Amino acid sequence: MKFAFYFFIIAQILNFLNVFAEKVIKDSSEFNSIKWEKIKKNKDEPPKKIIWKSYKGEENFFKNKKEEGFKLVGDNSAKIEPLNWRFRNAHQWYFDAQRNEGSSSNMQLFGGKIDWMRGDWWYLTGQGLIAYGGDAGGYSEGHLGVGFLGPKWKNWQLFSEMLIGTGGGGGVDVGNSLLYKPSVGLEYNINKDFSLQTGIGKVISKEGNLDAKTLEVILVWHF
Repeated sequence: MKFAFYFFIIAQILNFLNVFAEKVIKDSSEFNSIKWEKIKKNKDEPPKKIIWKSYKGEENFFKNKKEEGFKLVGDNSAKIEPLNWRFRNAHQWYFDAQRNEGSSSNMQLFGGKIDWMRGDWWYLTGQGLIAYGGDAGGYSEGHLGVGFLGPKWKNWQLFSEMLIGTGGGGGVDVGNSLLYKPSVGLEYNINKDFSLQTGIGKVISKEGNLDAKTLEVILVWHF
């Protein structure tokens, strides 16, 4: 189970790096395609008034009408779109998590989430967590799922998620390791790059006895 968890995390990181690298290369090629041309001033004839002009089908360029200078040809900066990804650094608490010997106790987990934002109201997510407290050393989880974004009010926004994944280890009673994790939360946008989230939910094992309430605090990085 540990191998499956680490494989999931490594696969998500490699996928993220691949998408990021492709976007950087694409943006670099677009910037390198910019050409500069020097406009020669004609002293013999007065400059003609240009109402509209295109350059090889490109309508977006700068024109200098009355003096010698430069114009930017093929400027595609307006077409560059931001990456619709974000990374979330998460800390979670499981309350009264059931153990194999029949007891239950709290757990603390730490992990990361990578989200692919697919619009203004939903996203796809991959998540991985590992326990560091609550006498559950070795317990780990990996999840895939979908999230939904509510309407914004100033810097605040509601969200919800539904995840399906696997977990195991640490003496936690997860049965066949198939887990469901529904949750709801509230996000506060600090600026365009960072935000904070807090949420509540449940972690439920399909065949095991694990059925615990969850609380999480998340730092979000938008990029």
